[in-house]
Amino acid sequence: MSNQYPKHQRSDAMSWKQPALTSAGLSLLFMLVYSATNYISSLRSDVGTWYYDWEQIIPFVPAMIIPYMSIDLFFVAAPFLCRDRVELRILSRRILLAILLAGGCFLLFPLQLAVERPPVSGMLGELFNQFRQFDLPYNLCPSLHIALRTILAVHYARHTHGAVRWASNFWFSLIGLSTLLTYQHHIVDVAGGFVLAAVCFYLVRSTPFRLPVEQNMAVGRRYACGAIALAVVGIGIGSWGLWLLWPAVSAGLVAAGYFGIGPGIFDKRDGQLPFCSQLILAPVFFGQYLSWLHYRQECRPWDTVTEQLRIGRRLADHEAAEAIRAGVTAVVDLTVAFSEPSEFQRLDYLALPVLDLTAPTPEQLDTAVQFIELHSQRGVVYVHCNIGYSRSAAVVGAYLLHTGMARHADEAMAQLRAARPTIVIRPEAEAAIRRYHRERCGR
Repeated sequence: MSNQYPKHQRSDAMSWKQPALTSAGLSLLFMLVYSATNYISSLRSDVGTWYYDWEQIIPFVPAMIIPYMSIDLFFVAAPFLCRDRVELRILSRRILLAILLAGGCFLLFPLQLAVERPPVSGMLGELFNQFRQFDLPYNLCPSLHIALRTILAVHYARHTHGAVRWASNFWFSLIGLSTLLTYQHHIVDVAGGFVLAAVCFYLVRSTPFRLPVEQNMAVGRRYACGAIALAVVGIGIGSWGLWLLWPAVSAGLVAAGYFGIGPGIFDKRDGQLPFCSQLILAPVFFGQYLSWLHYRQECRPWDTVTEQLRIGRRLADHEAAEAIRAGVTAVVDLTVAFSEPSEFQRLDYLALPVLDLTAPTPEQLDTAVQFIELHSQRGVVYVHCNIGYSRSAAVVGAYLLHTGMARHADEAMAQLRAARPTIVIRPEAEAAIRRYHRERCGR
């Protein structure tokens, strides 16, 4: 999970009252939602179970009730660690969203434990007895305990270092294990809790959802139709078919990107895709990866446009290292569905996320051209998208026009085809090159 936040001045610091009010408000909301949904489910006669026989091998460890219940202390204290209002707002919104989404799931499909909790004696037995008076076994999937544990673990990791961070991570791992070892949840509940946390990280972030994009309604409609078809089939099949809702949601989000939200739906930051995006959009990423494997066989990794400029596809780690040995000192990355090799991120690196089958905006072309112009004076610039075709062609074509190496759009595209014979310049990329020549070059 990503834990990055924008840097803010100390003038945005807070008094103790704001974290205190946030902590109290979130605690009250948790109590209300959790108790209400538990009570409502206890009145129903159709509450089922979701349990696998092999889960019987999971032992019951009474001592794990201590880390299980310790999450309350971390929950109450978490807002006081926030350095500014922005961080407090992001943390509180993630927790708020987790509570509300989980509450909705508890009401829509309540579940109950399929196993009996063994009796516990002694001091631990007292803890169990007090806890069980509040925790009726109906709010199971997704595990809100796991979702909150994951959100808090990332938050505390951000504010600790060295041995303290190691201890924090270790304890939060125990909290996660305790949900199974105290017979509070089944495996599917735990998995659902991690998915819920990923959704909260994905939806509540420090980076904007909406980013510049040249819309492609035709591609968006294809993704939207695919999402609807997958959802209809999945719901129609039944319980196992519900797995199809994952690719349906993934395709639906990508459709929204093409309809106008833009590449922000992938949330690529500084060349890396956060885990929450990788999980939620995994079906789309898998398809993109298969496409990349196919097309990489049909083209060279990169080709030379000028002595100081290369155009090519997304490179594997060893290929990126080879490109650096060949002289690459700066990179323009136009991809959205792949993390950039770490070797490239250590260079002068410009991330310009552009959706596949679209073209860079005029402003993105200006930014890329300025970057190439500056860094080509110091070394070799490598411009790439997934395969090194249309998006890369638009950027390099604009640079050729800007520098006068090409007198008009047709000449720029001819040079691109001569340099990279397998290149495909789609209509949107060609239109971007012609518009750049018309609006930026004035000739």
